[in-house]
Amino acid sequence: MYGVSLAFLDVNIMVIPLAIGAATFLMSTGGMSAGRFIGAQFGPYRPDRRV
Repeated sequence: MYGVSLAFLDVNIMVIPLAIGAATFLMSTGGMSAGRFIGAQFGPYRPDRRV
């Protein structure tokens, strides 16, 4: 739906999807890296284990 809104704003229609894709890639890569780091520090997630 952002394509219709951006047509009225007179912006470059190719820059916005590329920026959204780049942001998505960076955040998902960062989340996976953080998960690997946290997993290495605390071990695997086991919901059956009592604290």
